Amino acid sequence: MANRLAALTSLRFLAAAAIVYHHVMGAWAFPRVPQFHFAQGVSFFFVLSGFILTYRYPVLRDWREIRRFWLARFARIWPAHATSLVIVVATATAILSSFDGTNLPFYVATNLLMVQSWIPSKAAVSLNGPSWSISTEFAFYLMFPLLISNFARTWHIKLVGAIMLSFLIVAESFALGIDWDHGAFPVIVGFPLTRLFEFVLGMCAALLWRRLPAIHVGPVYGSAFELAALGFVVLASHLAVRVPNPGSAPSAWLAICALPSVPAALLIVAMAMNRGVISRALSFPAAVFLGEISYSIYLLHGLIAYVLFFRLPQMSAAQMSAAYIATLLAAAAATWYFVERPARIALTSGASIRRRSPEIVPEIP
Repeated sequence: MANRLAALTSLRFLAAAAIVYHHVMGAWAFPRVPQFHFAQGVSFFFVLSGFILTYRYPVLRDWREIRRFWLARFARIWPAHATSLVIVVATATAILSSFDGTNLPFYVATNLLMVQSWIPSKAAVSLNGPSWSISTEFAFYLMFPLLISNFARTWHIKLVGAIMLSFLIVAESFALGIDWDHGAFPVIVGFPLTRLFEFVLGMCAALLWRRLPAIHVGPVYGSAFELAALGFVVLASHLAVRVPNPGSAPSAWLAICALPSVPAALLIVAMAMNRGVISRALSFPAAVFLGEISYSIYLLHGLIAYVLFFRLPQMSAAQMSAAYIATLLAAAAATWYFVERPARIALTSGASIRRRSPEIVPEIP
């Protein structure tokens, strides 16, 4: 069963690469592609997280299992996150100089505790900016035991409730005049309760996927389903840049959160079925390895871009682009091998949790 989901690991790399491109687009030799909204890759990660956790932990029977679940999730995300934060503090002096002496300790503390996105303020994207989504993800982990309880019978209530909660936050933000230039990012994009519906949608997708093995789909129809799902993801990315009044809170939520969520869920289900040529190609070991290191790619890409921009200004645009890609991949592989894997093993040693499903690859970037 675990091998069937290898394609989802490779998809993590593609989603992480889209986010990286969103941040470096227009720099060096990376051309602008205004026809697509590459930041939607974060929505894919939130949906995938709900899917994988529901697959891996369909039941948390008691507080002992819940504590072990939280420990496993902490061991998955905190070591690499803390490492990237240490690197920022040690090397990115220009980033640190933008904070005064009173708020810098606060930002360091909230980042270390992975709660920076819980505070709808500048703290959400302080220090290592991309790690805001790790804080949001951490909030989902804490809520998961409540969400998974009787989920097969209550999924519709929890999904509708999460959607309504997001609607209320967006509507209140619009009424208060919050837009992209005045606090929309930490409230609409980063705040965990605004993004919760994507995580719950992924949980619902896992329920759907469990019922699909009874449906016999050949490679032709399976490939067509995968291609159509991928096409919906691309279409959502294109439609996002055409949303009117993109600076408003509702438009930002629609473009970054709502539009990509359902296509992401369909793509995850299609690839998890493993019935077509695309999912099988994504299951190749090289592609899976890139997916394994995608979390470190995501955490390090902004910092490495910053360091290279100031350290290697004498190189041509093409050379800078090549140096960036090579450095990012090498640093991510090293972090995965020397930090992520050994830290996760050390923190969870002897604390395995009973599961109905076998262990598979982690779900976040």
